[in-house]
Amino acid sequence: MTVTDLERSPSAGHSSKGAQRTEPAVTPRHHPWRHFGRHYAEMAAVMAVGMVAAAALYMTIVNLMVEPISWEEALIRYPVQTLLVVAVGMSLPMIPWMRRRGHSRRSSWEMAAAMALPVIPFACLAWFGVVEGAQCGLYCIVGFVAMLALMLYRRAEYAGPMA
Repeated sequence: MTVTDLERSPSAGHSSKGAQRTEPAVTPRHHPWRHFGRHYAEMAAVMAVGMVAAAALYMTIVNLMVEPISWEEALIRYPVQTLLVVAVGMSLPMIPWMRRRGHSRRSSWEMAAAMALPVIPFACLAWFGVVEGAQCGLYCIVGFVAMLALMLYRRAEYAGPMA
């Protein structure tokens, strides 16, 4: 409690003339960490839809223009390209979704970057033949951790109104 709260408090010996302002209690429905979790889940869903759509488009193009192959074969034969498709598919849909949810341009691009930038080391490892294949699963885990780290760093923005 601050000094101002104590001065306004009827229990501090002051009369309660006029309306006393009270802060709303945090209810489970409006709990800041629930808001945080919902935002993270929404972003994960948007990324999943974007990744599946990008991968489907990519595989259609590869199968029509290059050679008919499966996703697993694309991970091995075209690892860098596949990683880039996954990164773009997960990152780009974030921007309009976050803007729709009221976030700033800076926040939207920052979140997309948090998901896209971790692809660089994975693409380099595949490009230089250090690893075989795209390592998409590991990249996705690192990207989700990066997104969570950014959200925790800017938790005041992502946890909603703090009580």
